[in-house]
Amino acid sequence: MVALSLTDELEESERKIGFIPAHIEEPVLVKKTEVDLEMGCYVKSERIGDISVVSFDRLTNGTRFCEPFELDFSNHPDIVAVLLRAGQTQNMEAKCLFSLNFSIPQAVEMALQLDTGQLEGAIGQVLNQQKEETPESTVRVVTDEEITNLAGRLPDAKYSKICEELGFDYNYAQKVKTKLFLDSTAAFKEILQEWKDKGGFIVDLDKALRNSDLEGLIHKYKKQK
Repeated sequence: MVALSLTDELEESERKIGFIPAHIEEPVLVKKTEVDLEMGCYVKSERIGDISVVSFDRLTNGTRFCEPFELDFSNHPDIVAVLLRAGQTQNMEAKCLFSLNFSIPQAVEMALQLDTGQLEGAIGQVLNQQKEETPESTVRVVTDEEITNLAGRLPDAKYSKICEELGFDYNYAQKVKTKLFLDSTAAFKEILQEWKDKGGFIVDLDKALRNSDLEGLIHKYKKQK
């Protein structure tokens, strides 16, 4: 058995530059002899970056190892869920899901370009603005209360578009709506509940709203009544 982990040296270098890493240690069973281990990173079902291959000899020499990944998140939100997969088969059966949050480091980097006298106030202003503008926008599953809040605010004209963005085809979406006597609020609620039960992340729901020109609802549905 091997463990996916970061070396102490890498952790120390990350701390020096202020990087906040996702430190993972996940056991992976070595099931086959003379078969290399493959590791890859995925966002949903899309692989990002190259597959990293660790030779069987390295797996069995008894030392810890670290494999870097060069990943391009330019087409993804600042807060994104990444699935690390590893294994000796094509399925890469060992999986570990973690979140990456690039929003705060980016904000601090911009603030560091200011004069020293402005730095403290700038950082505080940026962080407070993020907290105000993106309440609870974390990589998590949407709550039942948020589903109820959002379903009551979504316009009927956007029903098909929202369903499409969440991965439901047109015919299925219309079937749900017809079953509920064309009540769009009830249909939205059922679709959102089904999407939630599949483990959908709230950042993906926010993205669906943006793509449907409903960005103004992102903050409203997260507010508790």
